[in-house]
Amino acid sequence: MAQSSEVLLPQKSRFVNKFFNDYVLNAMLLQIYDLNRIKVTFVQMNTQAIEILGKHQIRKTPFRINVLKIFLEAESKALNNSDIESALEDYDRITLYRTLKTFEKSGIIHQAIDGSNESKFALCHQDCTEHEHHDNHAHFLCISCGETYCLENVIHPKFSLPANYSLSKVHLALSGTCAGCQA
Repeated sequence: MAQSSEVLLPQKSRFVNKFFNDYVLNAMLLQIYDLNRIKVTFVQMNTQAIEILGKHQIRKTPFRINVLKIFLEAESKALNNSDIESALEDYDRITLYRTLKTFEKSGIIHQAIDGSNESKFALCHQDCTEHEHHDNHAHFLCISCGETYCLENVIHPKFSLPANYSLSKVHLALSGTCAGCQA
């Protein structure tokens, strides 16, 4: 059968050669571009993680940098332990637990209380510190996919407390369907 195709097309046309070469070249350039974009994103995340750890005066170990990069990639999405564990290649559960507690205590992450029984964490604001967290925002639990998101632009109601009561923290948990599941 190979001979019959050679009989029909004894020579490759210039057009076919050019098209094939251009296609292969473009595919290779796209792969290089994607790899470079991934490298740039990786370097930016690494740099950002190191800066955050330095700002909060936390030792910059490779494990802490990796855990913080997972949160940076998640952006406004809250992560549970299994989300973090699945993103790590080699980890020790005790070290992960201590890292999360250190990050929470120092103002890097906050606990996202969403009405579920799972412990979830999300990145804090840039101006959160060890002594002052600014995570009084709504947490939205999607009933379709189970993801939890921090919603910054939701206005909290004003609370009227009885005399001799003072408010220190508010947890506003919302649930419904996220934008990704509605699409």
